[in-house]
Parts: sequence; C-alpha cells; structure tokens
Amino acid sequence: MGLISSDTFLKGGLGFLIANCDRIVLCSTQPDGVSEVATTDSSGVALSFSSDATNVAGFGASPLMTSDDFAIAASTRAAGGLSVTTTQFTAMSVAVATSMSHVALVAGASSGVLAITKLQTVRSVTTADTVTCPAFRIEIADPTTSDT
Repeated sequence: MGLISSDTFLKGGLGFLIANCDRIVLCSTQPDGVSEVATTDSSGVALSFSSDATNVAGFGASPLMTSDDFAIAASTRAAGGLSVTTTQFTAMSVAVATSMSHVALVAGASSGVLAITKLQTVRSVTTADTVTCPAFRIEIADPTTSDT
C-alpha cells in the first residue's frame, strides 16, 4: 500500500520557496550554497554571498522574483505529490563571460540558496549577452515506502 502526504503538508515546503525566493541566478557550475552564489539587491548593491563571483554568470543582473513567478500544481510523478513551476525569464543580462550550466533560486542574504537545478544544455555567454532562463519545475513527491 502506498503512502501519501497531504497537500497541505507538501505546500509548506513549496510555500516557503515561493514566499522567500527573491532572485534567480545563472551559474557556471553547481554552487555548493551561499558561499558560491553572488547577487545584488534590488538597488544593485552587491550582497555579501560570495568570494567567487566568477561562478555566477548573471552576477549584477539577477532578476527579482515574486510569488507571482511561481505556480503550484499536481506532480507529474506516478507516486503523486505537488510541484511548483517558475516563470520564464527573458533578456537576462550577463556580466561575466562564462558557460552557464545551473540555475539557483536565492532568498536574499538571510536564507541563501533555496533550490538549484541543472540547465538542459550548457551555454557559453560573453559579457553583455542577454539570455533566457526557461521555466522549470521543482517537485515534491508523496512517499512510497515505510520504514515501520
């Protein structure tokens, strides 16, 4: 017999992401967390996330995110669950010539990196390029086994 988690429970985790994520950052490798993600606040002032800003392709131009940039829906997995899909971001300015391979969803200086996903293809960019970050989905599946 399969197990389930209530949608209310699953929405708690996705709700935290939606309520706290305020920035999307393009990265050249998978960041280990806050120590490798640098970004700026809404006024363009650098936040003290990183000593290695070269890991971040969108440094200085990371779009702001709001709860309107997310949509919760049923999971596409057979086990059930919930997912959240981000909006697509267009015309993101690139400040560092690099290759983009990952996207980090960031929650200001207080909570740091909330989620990271890998892009389907690595893309080389140069300074002053503009890029599109496609919409992507994060899923939380219902549990399928029990330890009892």
